[in-house]
Amino acid sequence: MLDVAGIGGFLGNLEEMMAASDSEGAAWSELVRAWWNRFGTAVVGSGDLYPIACACEPAIPIGGATEHARRIAFGRAIGGMRDRIFDLGSVRVRIQKVRVSHNSGQWQLVVNADASAPRSADASTGGCRAEKGDVQKRTSPGSTR
Repeated sequence: MLDVAGIGGFLGNLEEMMAASDSEGAAWSELVRAWWNRFGTAVVGSGDLYPIACACEPAIPIGGATEHARRIAFGRAIGGMRDRIFDLGSVRVRIQKVRVSHNSGQWQLVVNADASAPRSADASTGGCRAEKGDVQKRTSPGSTR
């Protein structure tokens, strides 16, 4: 119908757009899985997450000509993921903004008990490698707190 109206190519790049979207979703899923494995539900800054994001494969799509610009872009990108729910297999978590401290967003993964809530694509077990740890001795997966 649109071709008849002289609007050719409408949604002609749909497959390309969907592939890019899936790739970005996979990258965020990998980051959230590594975040969970390393920090659990501890409050962390975007600066704590940036090295993990840099190690993820596929990479989080962040741009910038300098390291500082990429860090700022990453902080903004996390803001765009606020309240998104990720299914990590054994648990579903939501990215929550806790506060801003020293011009940096402070974030937390909150366990989501609502099974009916919309969620992101399932996170796989691949791409990011983050060592287990915690931030200021806060709760993490497997802790006894």
